[in-house]
Amino acid sequence: MREFARPQVLSPQAEGLPHAAMTSKRGVGVDHRTRVGVMRHRMLAIALLILLAAPTAAFADAKLERTLKLLMPTDRMAQLCDATAMTRIRKDMAKFRPDRAVANATADVVIAGNTLEAKGGAFRSHGQWYVLSYTCETNDDHLKVLSFTYHVGDQIPQEKWAGYGLWQ
Repeated sequence: MREFARPQVLSPQAEGLPHAAMTSKRGVGVDHRTRVGVMRHRMLAIALLILLAAPTAAFADAKLERTLKLLMPTDRMAQLCDATAMTRIRKDMAKFRPDRAVANATADVVIAGNTLEAKGGAFRSHGQWYVLSYTCETNDDHLKVLSFTYHVGDQIPQEKWAGYGLWQ
């Protein structure tokens, strides 16, 4: 077992500080300036993380919109509504982390104007598929969701995945 030398602790007087500056309320030898410096660094790190997260979300939205514009209008609508389903489920139901959604797993979707109705959808979370139904209304160019309602059903047994066109 190795022994390490203890660092030399100088007295407050050797540091040129009054005794009160070197002790906290708990009597632990801490320089107030050090505590303030550490807090400033922590606050700066938190602020930096917040600033970095906001442009990332905006960048992802812009990238999704650019990608959607490349699709035919009905495909664009289906992809936007599937992405919205995953986002809403992730936000509303903490136990799920959807990474895929399929609007037409067990039944065809019905599109009327700017409304897509998916009564036979599914989404994958943590490697398992679940029944999903939703109604999604978009704007005329199918780049923005105006209203969205959904219902999550039971887990889909793995032996049914292939028949529904679902994958691992």
